[in-house]
Amino acid sequence: MKKKTPRTKKHKKHKSEQSEREEEAPPALPVEGATRAPVKDWEMKDFVASVDEVMQKQEKENPAIKQVHARLSPEWNRVSEKIGRLLTLTDEAALERLREEIVAEGEMGTRVLVDLLLTIKNQARSS
Repeated sequence: MKKKTPRTKKHKKHKSEQSEREEEAPPALPVEGATRAPVKDWEMKDFVASVDEVMQKQEKENPAIKQVHARLSPEWNRVSEKIGRLLTLTDEAALERLREEIVAEGEMGTRVLVDLLLTIKNQARSS
C-alpha cells in the first residue's frame, strides 16, 4: 500500500494560483462573420471519392504510378485470370470469345498483356 504524502502549503498555493489563472482567461468568442460548416459524417462513397481523387492527382504528377494503381485493382486480377485461361485453351471458338472479352477490358487488358510480355522478356533475358 502506498503511503500518501501530505500536501504542503506551497503546493496548495500553487494549486490556487493555477485556478486563478484559469478563471482570468476570457472565454473563446466566435470570430465575427465566421460561419461553421456543418460537420458531415463520411460514408464509404465519400472515402472512395477522396481516394480516387488522390490517385488521379498522383497519376498526373507521375504517369508510371498508373501501372501500380492498375495492379492493385480487382480488374487486374480478373483480366489476369482470363489471360491465364486463354493460354490453356485449345478450342478455337472458346479462344475467340475469350480474346474478345480481354479486348473489351480496354486499357486494363492492354496493361495486363504488356506486363505479361515484359515478364516473359525479363525471364528470357535472365535465362
